[in-house]
Amino acid sequence: MILLEQMTVFFLIMLLGYGLAKKNIMNEQSGKTLSWLVVNVGNPALMISGAITDEPLENSKVLKVFLLAAVIYGILLLCGWLLPRILKVKEKGTYSLLTVFGNIGFLGIPLISAMYGQDAIIYASFFTLIFNFLIYTYGIAVIQGEKLTFQNLHKMVNVGCIACVIEIFIYFFRIPMPGVVESLVSKLGSLTGPLSMLVVGISMASIPLKELLLDKKMLLFAGIRLILLPVIMMLGMKQWISDPTLLGVCFVMVGTPAATMTAMMAQQYSDDYKLAAKGVALTTLLSVVTMPVLFAVLLR
Repeated sequence: MILLEQMTVFFLIMLLGYGLAKKNIMNEQSGKTLSWLVVNVGNPALMISGAITDEPLENSKVLKVFLLAAVIYGILLLCGWLLPRILKVKEKGTYSLLTVFGNIGFLGIPLISAMYGQDAIIYASFFTLIFNFLIYTYGIAVIQGEKLTFQNLHKMVNVGCIACVIEIFIYFFRIPMPGVVESLVSKLGSLTGPLSMLVVGISMASIPLKELLLDKKMLLFAGIRLILLPVIMMLGMKQWISDPTLLGVCFVMVGTPAATMTAMMAQQYSDDYKLAAKGVALTTLLSVVTMPVLFAVLLR
């Protein structure tokens, strides 16, 4: 029930953005401005706030969770390379990002907090650490159609990567933060989820509903992304993970819809913004059903 309630809240915020755009209160330029705020202010603040904790994990568990997150992302990267080729789409970079990056920061973390409590957020922080490093390096390279090499690695030095480094230092070196800094990054980070869903709603207004719901290739992709991949990965993980909280966190990490950051990255760095926004919007709509159903089936 908590999972369904949280998914409904995000859907309603997205619907608000859609309505505002349809009423011409918000427009494409508004979406770009909000995207810039999320990519360059909100999400980096969310990353840093996630590293500020009074209850860090013991070293052995840190290594276990980090390796688990790395394996999961390794599998997703492989799927991100294979799936666009299996579907035979031209926009391989955009489909790759939609496959690899789930909405773990803006949707996953609030879900985990509501379902398992604040302590479980520590597990999720390792997934978000790898997510943020990959999306600000691999993600930008792929969406721009470039190969990630040592020669062009300097192009990946951006606010997201800097925030990722700060996050690592704060967490692993237990750097104390002044109350005003902790409060600032927490409040800025909390804006990220609502703003990102508003952006998705605004982008949906420019996509005919018929086009969104009748795109057979995107529907097939959404089915694989939201059902097939989570089922296969969770059946495998259940053989190795006995901690029910960690297992639930892994489900949320792999079962969330495509990350809103992919649409915002596309808006910032390429011409495939509408396709990315369509993928985010469709998977977000469908996940209101798929996530509660899969959770009930796989983690009962």
